[in-house]
Amino acid sequence: MPSKPIDPLEPCVQVVVQLKPTKSTGELLSPEESAALADCVLKRVTSEVGRPAKRVNVLRNLATIVVEADGEFQASLARQPEVTSAMPNKSAESFLIPPVRKQK
Repeated sequence: MPSKPIDPLEPCVQVVVQLKPTKSTGELLSPEESAALADCVLKRVTSEVGRPAKRVNVLRNLATIVVEADGEFQASLARQPEVTSAMPNKSAESFLIPPVRKQK
């Protein structure tokens, strides 16, 4: 399948993806197993959507991937059976409550 170019006008989103432990005992993955699983999942998603993520950071010790990619890539990634959660890395909303009036 030919690779589809990333559209520079389509916004990319950073998502933090937590991977499932793959051992039947529920043990956490070793850093090497985390990196191998992340690589496998990312290759599968790249194959499905026809283009790679813009940026990827694998947090091997946490079995977590930080991925910057378009919405189609992120949606496909979130549907993978090895993924337990996918949350935005940054929120457009501010969690601070703006002041109504200044104090004197």
